[in-house]
Amino acid sequence: MDLSSNPIAENTDLCVLARRGMILTRRESSLSLANSRQKS
Repeated sequence: MDLSSNPIAENTDLCVLARRGMILTRRESSLSLANSRQKS
C-alpha cells in the first residue's frame, strides 16, 4: 500500500496530527494554568 499515491490516507494523517497538536496544546495550556495558580 503506497501512502504517497493515496491522498485520502495523507488527509487522515494530517487530521491525526492536527488532533494530536490540539491535545498537546490543551495539555500545555492547562499545565501552565495550574503552574500559575500554584505560584500565585
